[in-house]
Amino acid sequence: MKKIGFLLQSMHHLKYWIPLINKLNKLNYKSILYFSKGSYKSSNDNQDPFLHTKLLSNLSENNDFELKNRNELNNEISLLITSEGPKNIPASKNYKVITFQYCTNYLFVIHKFINEVDYYVFESNKNTIINEHYNTYNSIMDSIIKNDKKNKFLGSPKFFYDGFNKKEIITKYGLNINEKYIFFFLPVAKNLNLSYNNIPEKFFNQLNLIIDYFISKEYKIILKTRNKTTYKNTEIDNKKHTYYFEDIFFYPSTSLELIYISDIVMNFNSSGSIEALYLEKPILNYEYSKNHRHVDFNNMLTERCQSFKCFNDVSKLNENFNNIISQDNNKIIKDFKEIYFVKNSEKKLLEFIIEQINN
Repeated sequence: MKKIGFLLQSMHHLKYWIPLINKLNKLNYKSILYFSKGSYKSSNDNQDPFLHTKLLSNLSENNDFELKNRNELNNEISLLITSEGPKNIPASKNYKVITFQYCTNYLFVIHKFINEVDYYVFESNKNTIINEHYNTYNSIMDSIIKNDKKNKFLGSPKFFYDGFNKKEIITKYGLNINEKYIFFFLPVAKNLNLSYNNIPEKFFNQLNLIIDYFISKEYKIILKTRNKTTYKNTEIDNKKHTYYFEDIFFYPSTSLELIYISDIVMNFNSSGSIEALYLEKPILNYEYSKNHRHVDFNNMLTERCQSFKCFNDVSKLNENFNNIISQDNNKIIKDFKEIYFVKNSEKKLLEFIIEQINN
């Protein structure tokens, strides 16, 4: 039996591929993970798989998949699974290519590679995708609808991970199970239009105000970013009652584990908000800029989920916080999940993949 190939272009994608690999292992389908350089401009980018070959080797042993360099990709597989669009796939391939939606805003680049893949798998329901983005990405949505036979609305394998254990996570990260935690998705430097260690004074001051507010509410602050050097050795880095994390383990996902043990999430226009809602955490989103690619997504969440509060003025933080903690967020988020996420996603996705392998 031929194997299933997974293309790893970023360590961040492990949270998508390994849960799916583990599900396929249980059905006796074996996988090969091909790690690729990706499109990194700096050899110091922490997401580059080539910086983590030892970790990848350990994950290979613990999760029963083969590990190979991207250059070894050939027709030993019957199916190749990718994200962010395939790059330099051999023309002589005898396997199908399936690309998964990498994050909520990735619609704006689908048209660049839709002709190169056999299928594109979305993380949410079809109506949600169309209603969420049609007005902004009109021509792109036309292209997506035109290629409708390639579109599959089957969900995301990153939500197949089922190994969360609060006590174990608390111990792993050196936290205290008796404390209240708020998880911060700190913006990466490129999203602030700045270089490393060059945080705009206005944003830095606003961030400090937000952190101090939650400290006054007796929350412990979990600060998470992919670019720790952006905030390292700043006042934020040394602030009391805060814990600072970057990606170290990669799998299980640092962000997903820390969101899971948190009581609330503080977001800054990150697409990670959908992960927080999947884990049933209420979200306060500080929209520090209107010029970002998640505008449609934020608007959709604001309209459809009362557990997502969006504000662009720090003076509105207290009002939004009081609103969000005074309501039944469990019920609100469960109702939203019924609208946004694909029902029976795991079953549908596995059946689809097996069908492609056998055809």
